[in-house]
Amino acid sequence: MKKVLIFLVITACGAAASAVDVSLAAADLAPMSVALPAGGGEADYKDAAIAVLPFVNTSSSTKLDYLELALAKMLVTDLKQSQSLKVVTRDNLDDVLAELKLERSALVDPANAQKVGKLLGADLIVAGSIAAVSNALRLDAHVIDVATAEVVAAAKVEGAGEHEALQMVDTLAMAVISDLTGEAIVLNSYDPLHGSFDPAHSSDALTFWPILGNEYGLVGTAATAYLELKFRAGEVPAAVTKDRPPLNLCLVIDRSGSMRSAGKLEYVKEAARYVVDNLGPQDRISIVAFDSDVKVVEKNTRVENKMLLKSKIDELFAGTNTNLSAGLEEGYAQAKKGKKKNYLNRVILLSDGLANEGITDLEKLASIARDWEEKDVYTTAMGVGADYDDQLLTLIATGGAGNYYYIDKPSAVPTIFARELSGIVNVAASGIAVDLALEPGVCVAKVHGYQYRDLGGGRYEIPVGDIASSQEYTVFVELELPAVNEEKTVSLGTVAVRYDDQFVKKAVTSPPTRLAMHFVPEVEVVAANEVPEVANTAYLMENAAAMDKAQRLVAEGRRGEAQELLKKQKELSRDRAASGQSQALLDSANDMEELEEQADDEDSPDAAVMKAAGAAATETRYH
Repeated sequence: MKKVLIFLVITACGAAASAVDVSLAAADLAPMSVALPAGGGEADYKDAAIAVLPFVNTSSSTKLDYLELALAKMLVTDLKQSQSLKVVTRDNLDDVLAELKLERSALVDPANAQKVGKLLGADLIVAGSIAAVSNALRLDAHVIDVATAEVVAAAKVEGAGEHEALQMVDTLAMAVISDLTGEAIVLNSYDPLHGSFDPAHSSDALTFWPILGNEYGLVGTAATAYLELKFRAGEVPAAVTKDRPPLNLCLVIDRSGSMRSAGKLEYVKEAARYVVDNLGPQDRISIVAFDSDVKVVEKNTRVENKMLLKSKIDELFAGTNTNLSAGLEEGYAQAKKGKKKNYLNRVILLSDGLANEGITDLEKLASIARDWEEKDVYTTAMGVGADYDDQLLTLIATGGAGNYYYIDKPSAVPTIFARELSGIVNVAASGIAVDLALEPGVCVAKVHGYQYRDLGGGRYEIPVGDIASSQEYTVFVELELPAVNEEKTVSLGTVAVRYDDQFVKKAVTSPPTRLAMHFVPEVEVVAANEVPEVANTAYLMENAAAMDKAQRLVAEGRRGEAQELLKKQKELSRDRAASGQSQALLDSANDMEELEEQADDEDSPDAAVMKAAGAAATETRYH
């Protein structure tokens, strides 16, 4: 008799890994049982008809009862991915059990499972049980040959709890498919050992993960699919850093009348001096200042006389109104003059963002930055002052595929600019863009933190820009899906990433990764398959939107409405934080409580509330 042993480990995200007792073939296997992937089996079950029985909850907790059908449904969906097995549906299972006068609890007995399998017309039957062990969840499953009633494969998998049910079932299904047919199927990108997802693309320069918030949807309802796109840069080697590409920077400095208050102009001048001090003779710089008029303080030139450059910065003084659009346009014109092969081009805007002349429409200003991003000139925005326009500056930064920072005090300047300059010179991957090719009826509803382009025909492009050594970026996409009125698997489309690899100096395009969702009628199945990481991000986005709205309400003098909104969202966030054990959600709820108190304080200046709400929302979305 042949025996097979497989070890599987599943731990909670962030928990220490521990050995788990998982054996395939807890019982003796039939002589013609399993074909191992390495060819060790004596026979296989290709083209076999397989049915899955409901799991049996053997624990004392009735709250796990919903998993009996949910787990079976998930396993059916997984087994359908096999090209060799034929999955028998369970639509008439209750009638079969009634005919045999069997309760579900009796299905763990191989002899009873054999009887059910024969009536279902299956060659193989999968029966399983659910057990609660200490603080863990354990799934036991065995595959029974209907002809012989022998157990031909068995497995035990332990996880931290219900939230890992999807990963546990996927692990079981992959083992079953592999051992019965020899197929190597990857059903889910989740890595239960490390609490992370396998990347869709990986190189020394960039690793890319596209993660659907839930691979299951509810039949009969229109759905919003959350897609989290994660990027992680590799560490730039010292040899690459030493020979960094030269920089072509333009500082666009707001010297309008609003910059006179609270020492804002002095913050900006100190920041500009810091930039000059940290550039080398191989770099190029230009300086533009604006109020109602635009002044070119220094035309595009090599950084050779730093004392002269800093003296020109020191001579700046506050003027009149704020023609931000004209200042930006001149900044781009100066950057264009210094644009040469192998240079990294960046416009850095330093402003409170209170535009009141020229183009003041937010989307039009973002569009200007977006147009120059297409010409490989990126834009970073730095806000100063409690009354800075968070929304305007973040739109400009995201439109220009750059970064956004808030300078709250002069002592923060070195840290912020060190971070920005390091990001520019230690670029691991540049010109990053995500390409989405969506199926008819599926469309992008929103991209948080980044602009996107609708290219038509279901094609979308999301410019992400450059990523520096060891940095991580996240792009959060909301997809709208039409209602699916029957149980089936639906393709959403594909996602790919392209970029310039600065390690090897070549353009890279990843193979497309297919996105799909399984639509089922059971709410419990959908709930069990939610990815906590993505769900929490969606909740944080929701909180950020609430804080943004509260910011506007306070500015309009509608403090009571702002307070009520924040109170409701705060309580919801705390409930979600408790159920999902999310510290980030709890921190966000505490931020909203602080804003709620400020909104209720008639003596609290509107600007302070606006600043706090804007900074909190921006931190959630963009950093």
